[in-house]
Amino acid sequence: SLIWSKGRDVNLIIVGSAVESQRVLNLLLKARINVQYIGRLYDGEDDSSEADFLGDMKYIGELVHIYSVNEIVFCSKDVSTQFIFKSMAQLGSQIQYKIIPDQSEYMIGSSDKNSQGSLYAFELNFNISTPNNIRSKRLLDMLYAFLMLLMYPLLFLFVRQKWGFLQNILSVLVGSLSWVGYRNRSVQNHLPVLRKSVLDPTDALSIKPTEKSTIDRLDTIYAKDYSVEKDLEIIFKSIANLGRTVE
Repeated sequence: SLIWSKGRDVNLIIVGSAVESQRVLNLLLKARINVQYIGRLYDGEDDSSEADFLGDMKYIGELVHIYSVNEIVFCSKDVSTQFIFKSMAQLGSQIQYKIIPDQSEYMIGSSDKNSQGSLYAFELNFNISTPNNIRSKRLLDMLYAFLMLLMYPLLFLFVRQKWGFLQNILSVLVGSLSWVGYRNRSVQNHLPVLRKSVLDPTDALSIKPTEKSTIDRLDTIYAKDYSVEKDLEIIFKSIANLGRTVE
């Protein structure tokens, strides 16, 4: 059986070809492992038209940061031992690593041998669309707008676009803007509808993604795993951008 970590959210990527990655996913499903599958990496010659393809594996460091990855499965059929150990040395011990040998039904990894995963539901449910989170998000918007208005003389020193900051505060108070939302508003055809926003999930990252597919995935993860704490994190990390012009 498969052995996996327990007691935390698992954001998983697979490094390997489409065929081997699908084999890993089938094993996870069969063993009822509880993970959030982000996507896969492979070399530049791979067919990047697949929906779950995140990018070239030579950018593994950047992609692990962008997607908050904490577990990686390497497919030994497709990836050299040298690359695997180089990646592990680069990324450090905060990541859980697993290697699946060619044609095997097991993985070699660093998780606790006594841990068992639980059922992983592959259906896409959006936390941001629950009634409680809809209310909480609007209340957070209003609360922070009031606080920012009261603290405007102080925050004024840290915000780049001073006049835009005041305009955004007033727009959030009247409900025409939210502090945090999607980066790419065109993805709303498959995501819950949100107000236009001043900030987005990429504002919490030190490495800003530019590829549309990466931005779309970050918007989807934001909607799926939404929490008030996530909005707070994005706001605190992006105080300088609170005066950003919203088109």
